[in-house]
Formats: sequence, structure tokens, C-alpha cells
Amino acid sequence: MPIKTAALPTSALLALCCQQAWAGGIMLYEIGTDNAGLANAGAAARAQGPSTIASNPAGMSFLPGTQITGGLQVLYGDLSFDRDSGTNTPGTGSGNALDPMPGASFFISHELDEHWSVGFGSYGDFGLALNYDNDWSGRYFAQNSSLLGLSLVPSVAYRFNEQWSVGLGVKAMYGMLQADTAIDRSPFGFTDRADGQYKYQDNTWGYGANVGVIYAPQPGTRIGLTYTSQVDLDFKDRLDVKGDGRLLDRVNNTNTELDMKVPQTVTLVGPA
Repeated sequence: MPIKTAALPTSALLALCCQQAWAGGIMLYEIGTDNAGLANAGAAARAQGPSTIASNPAGMSFLPGTQITGGLQVLYGDLSFDRDSGTNTPGTGSGNALDPMPGASFFISHELDEHWSVGFGSYGDFGLALNYDNDWSGRYFAQNSSLLGLSLVPSVAYRFNEQWSVGLGVKAMYGMLQADTAIDRSPFGFTDRADGQYKYQDNTWGYGANVGVIYAPQPGTRIGLTYTSQVDLDFKDRLDVKGDGRLLDRVNNTNTELDMKVPQTVTLVGPA
């Protein structure tokens, strides 16, 4: 039996995108309490706590003993659409599309000796979710959409001397994608058929690395350089299509692939 393959219609994710898509547009950089308080300024060189695993793993070399930090946060906003005389699609307003979205992080570092340090970090690299009312006027573009990336990063750092330190973290990223979109079964108003709907949902793993160097030319001054590699997330699912009609029946259960590349980053900070 032949396998049907299709590309996921991009309209399902329009709510997550702007007219021009810039790499890393929804990436989160303020990871950990110290970075959130300083808006991530100088994170590649500061090494104030074990959250340096996310910004520059070489920073663990500057952390004495065993240190643990964790964080909880809730993202909440107000994003809504109200109908007016210019709205030419039947439906309602959107309601507030931004439901409260929780976030969390955990980091631990341990100094083995004067040269070696190890650590582990768990944090969210990016995330955005939208939840519109199912019968709102833009339902044929998106009803519900979410895209999340969570990373688990065991790390190691080595300090050559008082000036030079290097670090490496192996990143396992768990990606989650979900999209629900209504299907217009009466596009020209000739019939009075109820909307259909398609759903797409998948979770997958991708892998990469964090590499960093810190140079401290004198006490109180540091220069940090860090690189995070590209991570490929390959989502695969069969479309779950609801609604009567031969066309929808043909599309239903179609094997659908959506490949996403989390961009690489290079950060240079100094002196800090």
C-alpha cells in the first residue's frame, strides 16, 4: 500500500510567525534567576551561578563547591481580535489567545577539583502557545497552536589556569508541536455546511551541543565566547481531519512531515 506524504499547511502556524521570519525569534535567553534579573546582559562571561550551563558551560569553572538553582515563571498576556464592520468572515471575536503559560528551570554544578567541574541543566529554549476561540473569524488560519523546546544539558568544564577555562554541554532537546485549524466547507457561501477541522501534533527529540571559552586577563575582568549548535527537530504525524466530503476523506490520515531547524548561535561578551 503506498504511503501518502504531504507538507503541513503553513496557515496553521501563521499565528506564530510575523511577515518576516527572523531566526531565533521566539528563543528565550533570560534563563535562570540571575539572567532574568539582568536581562541576560553579559551572560556568556558572568558565571554568577549554575545557569551558566545554558549561556557558557565554561563558567562552571568559576563556581566553588556544589551550587543549585531553580526557577518558576508564568507568562501571561492579552492578545485578542474584535470584529468590526471591516471583518468579512463570519464568526466571533477571538477571546484572549494567550493562556497562562508556565515555565521552569533547574541547574546544578559541582567542583570536582581545581581543574574539573561538572553540571546539569534543564530549561526551556523557546516556547509560544496561542489558544483562540474555535469559532472566531480567523479560525481558517489558526485555532490553537503551540511550539515548545525543552533542553536537558549534562556539562563539563576544565580550568587550565587562572586565565583560561573551557566547557562543553551535550544538549538533548525535546520539541513539541501542536496545531488545530478549521476547514471552510462552504468557501463561497453557496451551502450551509459546518466547518471541518484538521489537527496535527507530534513530539520529537533533537541533539546538539554548547561549547564555551572564558578568558580572565585579570581579576574581575572576563571575556566569554560561546557557541550553540543547530538542532534539527523532525516532526511526523498523520493528519486528523474531521468533516464530510471526498476531499477531506482523502486528506485524512495523510502522513505529514514538518522539519524545523533551531538556529545555531555565537555570542561574544567582554570584558565583563
